[in-house]
Amino acid sequence: VERKGRERKEGCYSMKDVWKDGSQTNLKLWKKDYDRVLTLAKNAYNSTSVTQIQAESLFLLARVFHIRNDEANALKYYDRACKLAPDLSPARFGLAQTLVWEEHYDQAAAHLKLVLGTSANATDALALLGLLEVKNNTAADRKSAFTYLKKAIDLDPLNPDLVLLEALALQQQESDYSKSLEKYKKAIELMEVVSPSKK
Repeated sequence: VERKGRERKEGCYSMKDVWKDGSQTNLKLWKKDYDRVLTLAKNAYNSTSVTQIQAESLFLLARVFHIRNDEANALKYYDRACKLAPDLSPARFGLAQTLVWEEHYDQAAAHLKLVLGTSANATDALALLGLLEVKNNTAADRKSAFTYLKKAIDLDPLNPDLVLLEALALQQQESDYSKSLEKYKKAIELMEVVSPSKK
């Protein structure tokens, strides 16, 4: 049974509005209720002296600001979370993303390397670090860049986004245009496999 505000798609529901009905387990569901996240995260931060909980609260605050495209506040809260819990990889990855936004590429790369130190198989971190290394445009950085991108693709070979990133990186040098074109074609093939068009 479908109700107003929900769409059924291949075995799952997509909510358009906040869920107002009850549930069998009395759990409440919210969608994009960022004001509630801010309130709960601030309360959690202020209600404990446990550093890890404070760091995770700051991370949640940062995520809300990040989602709302308020990079300055996101950067501030990600940074505070990382200072409280240096091994909190999701906060450090968010910090790297906001540093890229602020065009502080060397700092972003340093944080991504720290993420990979605790989460060696983080494909998003590998891909972003690869792109940053390509941007440096030295032979050593370029070699390192493709090592990171290749590792990300090896970990998730059916992800067309990663292959697209490799194609984009290859496209930066005219001598690699043919390789870049091959990767773009490969990405298109993967996209068709992942979500085949309905005929």
